[in-house]
Amino acid sequence: MGRFRLCILVLAMLAVAAPVWSAPAANNRNQQQVRSQQQARNQQQVRNQQQPNRNQQQARNQRSNRGQQPTVGQPAARNAAPAQVAVKVPPHMNDRQLREQIVHTAFSQLGLSYQRGGTTPRHGFDCSGFTNWVYAMVDVSLPRTSREQFAIGSAVDKAELAPGDLVFFRYGRNIGHVGLYVDNGYFIHSPNKNSEIMISSLSAAGWVRSYAGARRVVP
Repeated sequence: MGRFRLCILVLAMLAVAAPVWSAPAANNRNQQQVRSQQQARNQQQVRNQQQPNRNQQQARNQRSNRGQQPTVGQPAARNAAPAQVAVKVPPHMNDRQLREQIVHTAFSQLGLSYQRGGTTPRHGFDCSGFTNWVYAMVDVSLPRTSREQFAIGSAVDKAELAPGDLVFFRYGRNIGHVGLYVDNGYFIHSPNKNSEIMISSLSAAGWVRSYAGARRVVP
């Protein structure tokens, strides 16, 4: 009977002590939960702060990429009008150097689209507008049309052509086209619509048939 009472007393003491023992463990769990929640809130705040920065960086990257992309409808580079550079020939320049400068100036417009009635790089050239502009860049004034240009200077035999000479072609019985002789049987010109300033061979069949002669403006 005494042992039974002793057991009852021990169990009662354990029941009283159990909440005390479990309290630290419960407190530890609660503190861990609070810390976890606080860390989660801190991480979310950091992400919220970083998000505007990422959005700003993405916006900057997109603007930068747009700056590198070609504009829709932008013409090909070869059709863009090149910058007009006025060529001033020094007084001491000889005839050969002047001819070289004429050819160099003509080459600067290679690839520019043909424009009927055009006389400037900004708007494009027709054939005589091109030769007129090239010579104007070296302070030599030419008439405006190919027919008028065919009437100036001195006639040159085809075998005696020199760089910078004007070469002419007929459309029917009339002078209808002009170009600038380059060298080695080639000339540079602005042929017709749907084309561009190019270099062609005088020995090509079509140009052989329509060749009308050449004029020398530079001595």
